[in-house]
Amino acid sequence: MDDLLVRAEIATGCDALALEREMRERLQARLGVRPRLELVAQGTLPRTEFKAKRVIDDRDLYRQGISRELT
Repeated sequence: MDDLLVRAEIATGCDALALEREMRERLQARLGVRPRLELVAQGTLPRTEFKAKRVIDDRDLYRQGISRELT
């Protein structure tokens, strides 16, 4: 099964448990998958200076396909 990891920054003073529950419910309702959420402190995630890479496909199947294409 594929796994969806969502990392998001949380502002100081926010209720992390309530935010996580709300995010999980909305993402599951919208996408139809149950995501793994990782809430981190504000300013933790790196900022992009160039065009953002918003989707990282880290599945073994994807990596195997890419390595075959390069050889």
